[in-house]
Amino acid sequence: MSARSTRTAALAGSDAARPEEYLTVAEVAARLKLNPKTVRNRMYDGTWRRGEHWFSRSGIGPRFRWSSLVRWLEGDADEQGRGDGLAYVGIPRNRPRHSRIDAERIAAVQH
Repeated sequence: MSARSTRTAALAGSDAARPEEYLTVAEVAARLKLNPKTVRNRMYDGTWRRGEHWFSRSGIGPRFRWSSLVRWLEGDADEQGRGDGLAYVGIPRNRPRHSRIDAERIAAVQH
């Protein structure tokens, strides 16, 4: 058995005898010992890409392809860069931000 297949079997844990290729957010979180919120954050920040690592169909929640997550986990650091995730499509990265205090100062100056 190669080192890579040994790691893959170890990642699958007790499920090695009964691997499930498509997993829910909760199942991925349990296998990787993460919070479900962390899994969703990685979906939306582009760490795990839609159509490669996870998929979604009408009527069911997102499903992750376990083999793609294992490849990501064992991959090079260069392959793990973050791109634009689902939640950031079309939103400029460096847009100006205004606080409530700024608005109050502007209003005070105008009066």
